Amino acid sequence: MRLFLPLLLITHLAAVDLPTDLGTWSWAGKPWEVPPEFSVANESGRDGRPAIAMTAATTGWDHCLTRTFQVATQPAHLRLRGWFRTAGVIPGAQSWMNGKMQLQFLDDTLQHLDPWPESNGAAGTSDWTWVDQELTPPAGTRGFTVRLDLTMCTGQAWFQDLTVDALAADGSPLELTAPAERVVTDTTGWWPFVAHEAAADAERVVDWSTRLDRPAGRSGRVRSEDGHFVSGDGKRLRFNGTSICPADFLGDRPKAARLAQRLAACGFNLVRLHHLDAGFSPKNLFTRKGGTRELDPQALDDLCFFIGELKQRGIYLWCDLLVTRRFTTQDGVMDAEGLPLGAKIAGIFDEKLIGLQQEYARQLLTFRNPYTGQRLVDDPQLAIIGITNENTVFLNGSISSWDALPSSYRAAADHLWQADRDRRKLPHAAVPLDRAWRQGDADAIAFLGGLQQSYYERMARFLRNELGAKALLTGNNFEVGETIDRSATRVLDFDDQHCYWDHPSGGWAATDSFTNRSQIAVLGSARDTIPLTMARTRQLGRPLTLSEWGTPFPSTHAAQNPLAVAAFAGWNDLDGLLPFVFSTPDWGPVIPGVYAMGEAPHVTLPLVAYNLSLLRGDFAVGPELRYPAAQVAALPPSAVFAGRLTGTTGGALPASGATRSPGGELVLADGILRVASPRTQGAAGLLGAAVVDLPALRLAMRTAGQVGAVSLDDLPLGQSRRVLLVATARAENSGQVYKAGWHGLREIGHGPILLEPPVGTVSLLVPAGQMVARVLDADGRRTARTVPVRRSGERAEITLGASPCLWLEIVVTP
Repeated sequence: MRLFLPLLLITHLAAVDLPTDLGTWSWAGKPWEVPPEFSVANESGRDGRPAIAMTAATTGWDHCLTRTFQVATQPAHLRLRGWFRTAGVIPGAQSWMNGKMQLQFLDDTLQHLDPWPESNGAAGTSDWTWVDQELTPPAGTRGFTVRLDLTMCTGQAWFQDLTVDALAADGSPLELTAPAERVVTDTTGWWPFVAHEAAADAERVVDWSTRLDRPAGRSGRVRSEDGHFVSGDGKRLRFNGTSICPADFLGDRPKAARLAQRLAACGFNLVRLHHLDAGFSPKNLFTRKGGTRELDPQALDDLCFFIGELKQRGIYLWCDLLVTRRFTTQDGVMDAEGLPLGAKIAGIFDEKLIGLQQEYARQLLTFRNPYTGQRLVDDPQLAIIGITNENTVFLNGSISSWDALPSSYRAAADHLWQADRDRRKLPHAAVPLDRAWRQGDADAIAFLGGLQQSYYERMARFLRNELGAKALLTGNNFEVGETIDRSATRVLDFDDQHCYWDHPSGGWAATDSFTNRSQIAVLGSARDTIPLTMARTRQLGRPLTLSEWGTPFPSTHAAQNPLAVAAFAGWNDLDGLLPFVFSTPDWGPVIPGVYAMGEAPHVTLPLVAYNLSLLRGDFAVGPELRYPAAQVAALPPSAVFAGRLTGTTGGALPASGATRSPGGELVLADGILRVASPRTQGAAGLLGAAVVDLPALRLAMRTAGQVGAVSLDDLPLGQSRRVLLVATARAENSGQVYKAGWHGLREIGHGPILLEPPVGTVSLLVPAGQMVARVLDADGRRTARTVPVRRSGERAEITLGASPCLWLEIVVTP
């Protein structure tokens, strides 16, 4: 069936004053809310007939129009035709970052299918060009998206007379339909979430606080030795942490104390003090007098109180300096109103901005805490200082880009580069610095790498020599694909990275679009998985942390990832793993947003359970496999199963293919990840696809999700007489409405939270004796309920799904 796309556009695109509902087309798959730097209009095209006109003033991942179709059977061919032209398109760093029309293949759930087809793109200024592209879609194609793009580039593009055909093998047309605009899950039989089922004084089984070294820093400074963190007494120290923002504790001392207590009970031994300078929040450390050069005494005292609560519970600190500060003209900053939050890019090379960062660091780190009696800079509780967050001169996307900077800063950076070229007796560059590096100019890239390294060195000297800081230092934690960016960070103490699975596209809200893919399903083939990010980032002889990771709500696969990420963190011998975010001491009536890992029970409970596994070092560590760091882009995704991948100057790229670790500790098959260690065993993914057999655990489940068993008495499973069993599937808010294909929400819904029952049978190897399986509430306290458990030989068999239960304490008495 052929569709003439422009006819639909003529109906809905009304000149420049765009309506809020564009019907058949959307911006990047979202409800129509075009960003200010990206404009779309209906203009006169060839022969005076209507054309789609797009303008991108800055780079952005989602500067595109999309329209999605479904097809009932596998098409043999897809054919895309139409006219397009460009004007002044400045391409991005990759060949596909230009003006183009393109198809994206989708499966029956409207999830992306590899590969991306070749695009019909052009940069610069081009005349009207006729495109006639015939594609052979991959197996499993049941839909496709037509994309009109100005992705990661700037300029203008026009599109006209677009048609698309879906053809069967005999050439006959296939019927195309538009996906449903609203999708609602059938939640019949799901359980309303009840957080507090046990009495307040009931024994808390899930409480790992006694395993923390209290008070934090009592044995001395955390330091780096032989590529890992060690505590003051030289013992290996792995950080389980999370980020806390000022709105989480400012102005409410009882809440701050409860939050510290919850974090300790959940097994978090590190808090990352994040967004203390938050320009987007009314709650931050600055006074309300205007400007950001004076800290508010009450806010500072609240911070000190919270730090004291954390310290006595054995929780170390990671303090970020430059995150989202909104610099102002009152600070003496040039063109402050045009700077992005956190002065992205500019804060790395501008003298005034660097001086203000140092002033803030002095105020924050040298203030004497009345609750600990120490300045933060002197306190061994302060383990890590993050100099800047998600900030590098190589930003070129949704966080920020050179195009987002005022022209005065772009000109200043270009002046620095041209002066450097003069010193080296090189000719004046014809293209400005901010354009040259994106076009692959090696000299521009090297110069920017030098700027980045110089900034780190300067800030490190200030912190070390002038403030006396002994905490470990780290820099940019946002992957940008430039090797020199990571190399610049080597002047600091360790490497850090942020990695989200299926982050919302171009935003941070549950209503933003995402692909809703299962990470487990593609662990052996996809290049954007969290385990492969660990491998790409680890460098020989340097500690590695993931200071942010998550699977954003409302992903229907979120419950699968806590086990996978924890197991691969162990396999890669990570030094710190920080889910984003556990920011409240209390369970709320709904899952409130993308990052609410601590308020999403189907994610929180397994994550907390496996925190004990991480604290003990349960998961197997892979054999070290060294590969040439310069070839990081060629790492085969399946190599994450082969060992602990470490970038260096030698070695060889590992082979591709196997999705089983050498000793069978990690196995991916049938869409299920199996994890086996002596004290922690479990599986995640499409659990209904096969019976899962592990050394001490057998699962015959009918629902996707995760099930795991964790020894509570530190004995191996099979010998352990106290075992925590955690089983979770999907969760939604009541009244939650998805977009087509479950790609984000149209309506976030209301309380109560609904839990899909994990249905199936669990068989656990146990020692001889009498058995009881007690239901725990969401805080890990024993309730009055039990679940029937029967002995079958050496195993305890439990049937799940009949009554509300997400985790159980299984006790075997002689």
